[in-house]
Amino acid sequence: MRYVSDMTTDRFANSYQTGTPQHRIRLALQRYATKHRAKKGTCRRFVLAFLRDATAPVTSRQITEAWVKARGLRADDATFVLIRKRIGACLTALQADGRVEGAGHVGGYKEWRSRT
Repeated sequence: MRYVSDMTTDRFANSYQTGTPQHRIRLALQRYATKHRAKKGTCRRFVLAFLRDATAPVTSRQITEAWVKARGLRADDATFVLIRKRIGACLTALQADGRVEGAGHVGGYKEWRSRT
């Protein structure tokens, strides 16, 4: 049989552990280890420069291949997909900012080109 004071203590301990923002951030970093993290803005600058230098629309896969090569990464399939998703998120943000635009689809990948 549990006493009321034990349940209150358990509830307090649980809220204390999971309630603080620092604890949640620490848990997120432990759960989702950030692989191949880049400094803030690095991906955005790389994508814009790559699109600026491109002579034709390019896919997120082509940009990802260039990113992996430029950083000297040895990416397995899972890591490549992860980086491609990050590149895709960057492209979507740039599209919302009006810096890039979609230019159709090729082989299941969306093509992009710079608006500037």
